[in-house]
Amino acid sequence: MKRALVIATILAALGALGLWMAWPHPADPSRARSLDARRFVGRVLVAREAAYRRSRTPNGRAFSPAKFNRLIQNVGAVSCPKQFQLAWLDYQAAWVQRARDQAGKNGEALVDVALLFVPGAQLEAVAGAAKQSKRQVADTAGAWFSVKREAVIFNCPVPSDAGDF
Repeated sequence: MKRALVIATILAALGALGLWMAWPHPADPSRARSLDARRFVGRVLVAREAAYRRSRTPNGRAFSPAKFNRLIQNVGAVSCPKQFQLAWLDYQAAWVQRARDQAGKNGEALVDVALLFVPGAQLEAVAGAAKQSKRQVADTAGAWFSVKREAVIFNCPVPSDAGDF
């Protein structure tokens, strides 16, 4: 009698477990959001890697920062989580600033060449303006580090062959 009761209890428990496993459960919304976030962040990183590859010369030796800047400005992170969106927008802004600084540096070279042809009194005024306008080209590595950090938070692999800039 005891043996039959134990077997019946085990069979009932297994049957209940089978019904519970077969019953459709609602999807965990936080897990679905996490998977979506990973997919969207991954798309942005793949687009950055593609922009890096497209901005290199056919032989792969030279890199065009201007072309890379133009290409990454077209990469949107609207579907990504807010933290990643902010990091990506900072990265894009760092590249815009770098392009502006690079354009300023090219303008300074023209001012330096113009100094050769300006007579004495004007030379001092132009030289003072040139010294004030000299500045470093903006670095994008800090912004890229923030993007990578956010990607790691969402468990998204970061491509390693597209430089750290």
